[in-house]
Amino acid sequence: MIRIGIIGTGGMAKYHVQAFNKAPGVKVVACCDVVEERVKKFAEEWKIPAAYTDYRKMLREEKLDGVTNVTPDPYHAENFGWRPSPPRPGRPVAKSRWRPAWPTPAR
Repeated sequence: MIRIGIIGTGGMAKYHVQAFNKAPGVKVVACCDVVEERVKKFAEEWKIPAAYTDYRKMLREEKLDGVTNVTPDPYHAENFGWRPSPPRPGRPVAKSRWRPAWPTPAR
C-alpha cells in the first residue's frame, strides 16, 4: 500500500483526498494544517487516522511514501524547502508548479 500525507487541509485538499481514495493501493494516512480545529475536522470527515499541526513532525513520525502539498502557493517553498535532500532519506520529492495557459507580459 502507498501511504500518503497531506499538508494543508483547506479548500483544495478534499479534491486530493478524493483522487487518492479512488486510486487502488493508495491510502491517505496523515494530514497536517496549522489550524488545529480544521485539521481535526478534516481527518474525521475523511477518516484519516493521524492529524498534525506541524508538517515536520508528520514527516518525522509517519512512514509516508508520498506527500501532497495543498497549502497556499506562497508556502510551498517553505514546506518542501527546496532543500538539497528529500524529507526522508531514500524518498523522492516531486514538485510541480502551476503555469498560466496564457503568455505573461514582459516587465
